[in-house]
Amino acid sequence: MEQANLPFPTGEVLPSRENRDLPPAPSPEPERQRTGSRILPAAILVVMFLAGLAAFLRTPEETPTIPQPAAAATEESAPEMLSEDCFWVQDGELFFLPDLYHGNGVVTVPNTVAGQPVTAISDHCFSGCSGLVMIILPDGITRVGDGAFSQCPDLRGVALSDTVTFLGESAFRGDTALESVLTSAALEEIGQGCFEDCDRLRFIFYPGSHEKWQELYREQVTPYTYVSCYDGFYPQIGE
Repeated sequence: MEQANLPFPTGEVLPSRENRDLPPAPSPEPERQRTGSRILPAAILVVMFLAGLAAFLRTPEETPTIPQPAAAATEESAPEMLSEDCFWVQDGELFFLPDLYHGNGVVTVPNTVAGQPVTAISDHCFSGCSGLVMIILPDGITRVGDGAFSQCPDLRGVALSDTVTFLGESAFRGDTALESVLTSAALEEIGQGCFEDCDRLRFIFYPGSHEKWQELYREQVTPYTYVSCYDGFYPQIGE
């Protein structure tokens, strides 16, 4: 039998695929580099978006000026809350004496002063007081007078008691640092301009319905002020 003409010499071993001179397989590294080059800009955009959103929702705040304890008081003996020395009461109305205040900016109004029950916050009681950051009213107080907390430059939050039925005119007017107010479901009347010029007020919490709140207060505060009611979360839109 004649031997067929083969394309390679007889007796030689056909080179395997591993031994052949083939071009090397493409390295996956460039693909990873391309993928990384796409992920990095996307991550930067996400970070920039979140930073911008945070800046929109929260404006820069100045550090409030908190009154310091008297020089003779030690750190341990310095009062953290208001003492009754800062208050006096007449016919149930509370009056505040700021010159006698040496606290940390958080004011918890007492139920009684010198044995007399507190049922109302007098007109302009805390008006113009610097260094007050938070004010909390106890149960038993039913009335907050006109301008009671107005023009307090450092005031950031107020929590009314569940018994408050009346908020006077301009009660919080000009509180430029005020961010949130917890109101009362028992409210029956809110005076005109109660939240006027509260440029940073974001949230008003009202335990009642939005329909009832609209009957109480229909003035716009800022374009980004919202009222939280038990039946929803609504922008505070004026008439």
